[in-house]
Amino acid sequence: GSVIHSGLKRGFDRPAFERELSRGTCELCLHRVEPQVGDCLFIPSGTVHAAGAGVLLFEVQQPSDITFRIYDWNRLGADGQPRPLHISQALQVIDFARGPVDPVQPTALDRAGCEQLVSTPYFVIERWQLTASQSLPSDDRFRTVTVVAGAIEELDVERSERLRARLISPAPVRLFPTPCMRSGPKPTRRRPASV
Repeated sequence: GSVIHSGLKRGFDRPAFERELSRGTCELCLHRVEPQVGDCLFIPSGTVHAAGAGVLLFEVQQPSDITFRIYDWNRLGADGQPRPLHISQALQVIDFARGPVDPVQPTALDRAGCEQLVSTPYFVIERWQLTASQSLPSDDRFRTVTVVAGAIEELDVERSERLRARLISPAPVRLFPTPCMRSGPKPTRRRPASV
């Protein structure tokens, strides 16, 4: 199946990682997760990670254009040459004490169908399974809503919008699951939306 490499296996310190990297076998050091639909992995900065073939993921990250490629699975760039690696820079920022990263265990929230996946001083990620209308909290926090299955409607006094992708809102809004069309001549039916 598909794999996400997330962190180093226990027992791999910098010298062991550098040894395997020089042999071209650094994947032996990497923790492997076979993701299931709905899994959430919180991968802090300094964690070696890679998404394998066949993985469809939604990546939430703080604004940054810094990626240090330490290993490229012997792939070639569009020009037929190996892509550049940033080994010395990567070795300086890898957190060798972190160890493996597994999918998070959601924490139930006080709203029906809502659970918290990640909470940091900088951002929070929640998963909502909507079967009825739900209001975003009005607590002066900026919010991004991403629809990963189904569709929702965002209703306020000025607009009504059906969403299948993303809503970015600095203001409180009310979300409603909408009927989703199935392929073929079957009738429309109501299904929970997952955000």
